[in-house]
Amino acid sequence: MNDLSSFTKGLVIGQLHPKSEIMTNNIPSTMFCANLSLHQNSSTKNKYGILYLSLKTTIIILLLCLSITSVFAKDKSPQTGIPQGPKIAKLYTSLFSITTDGRRQLTDGVANSYYSAYCNNVDEGDAPKFSSFNTRESMSIVREGKKLAVEKRVPIVDRDSIFLDMDQMYEKEYELQFAAQNFDPSLTAYLKDEFTGLTYPIDILTGDTTKYTFTISSYQPASKSANRFMIIFNPLGHLPVNFTNIKAYENKGATNIEWAVENEINIEYYTIERSKDGLTFNSLSTKQATIKEGVNKLYNFVDANAITGISYYRIVSVSKSGTKIYSKIIKMMTGNKNTSSINVYPTVINDGAVTVQFNNAAKGIYLLRLVNATGQVMYTKAINHMEGSSSEIIRIDNNSSKGICQLNIAGPGNKSYPSVKLINR
Repeated sequence: MNDLSSFTKGLVIGQLHPKSEIMTNNIPSTMFCANLSLHQNSSTKNKYGILYLSLKTTIIILLLCLSITSVFAKDKSPQTGIPQGPKIAKLYTSLFSITTDGRRQLTDGVANSYYSAYCNNVDEGDAPKFSSFNTRESMSIVREGKKLAVEKRVPIVDRDSIFLDMDQMYEKEYELQFAAQNFDPSLTAYLKDEFTGLTYPIDILTGDTTKYTFTISSYQPASKSANRFMIIFNPLGHLPVNFTNIKAYENKGATNIEWAVENEINIEYYTIERSKDGLTFNSLSTKQATIKEGVNKLYNFVDANAITGISYYRIVSVSKSGTKIYSKIIKMMTGNKNTSSINVYPTVINDGAVTVQFNNAAKGIYLLRLVNATGQVMYTKAINHMEGSSSEIIRIDNNSSKGICQLNIAGPGNKSYPSVKLINR
């Protein structure tokens, strides 16, 4: 069965199993079959397993099939007409929303394929993005200012990137899933989350599905940025630079920004960016990377013209080839001398990173203790606060402190602050 018939079958017939995913010829057809329920208790299937679709959904599916037909028809050899599937590298990216009871519901998906006969420029071989079937959320590939559902490019020989765009997202928890086929074993792939600064490996060699959970929050405007995610391909052994920490603090009317990195290889410079709303960032300055590569580094920058009130900072690493990697965004509050507080966010942790924000807090040592449900201390950290306001990202060991836990904070003079309940996934 060829790729096209697999997609078509996946759109109309479901296997009768509560958690089944339609898989034919290793093609995850459910990626293009958003919100078609395959549960045993579905009222839309008869005893033969046929899913009866609404007229609106049927029309959209037919349009999608026509688009897929035009795309995959070009995957055939001009001489024989035989599909060249085994030689085509493919990456399927699916977006799932997570319900309050932990179930995954497919909302949208895109596909990338790589073959020597393809072209890197956007042309008729690429499929433009349609609206999602039954959901508001939308995910697409962005190339040359166009939004695509299916993109075809020449094989990756050195480095390449896929730029994802997400639109109309709800304030809730989601999961990205990646399934890959036929990639060159000399390549590695990573998901870059520009909001958290996390670089997450994607399995493109074994056939296993890679899963990445993230949250959209109204408290963190940058978490809903449309261009939050990108996929980076690198030669094996070349790991992208990793931001291990970033913090900002007040100092005599200015804001000091410090960041630490590891894996600093082929980095040309860093750009320090600032924003008033956490969405639109402007460059403040650049900092040249140090000459010695491959070791952990610590950098700093002083924003002498800091914004009074709330502002956001992030660091962008720029490699010698022009590849950009973004740090986690850090929130800073200055100028408010009337109230003192300590804020901790997010309270649902998906990537092991938590921001501790001091607002007009006294100078001194603050001790953080993470305690699990049984009272066992799982993590401790001392922060030397320089007075005023500051924000610092701390990283918690995900393996040792899973589940519901409590963060206790003690300040100078053994002053206790309200405990914060966290859920570490």
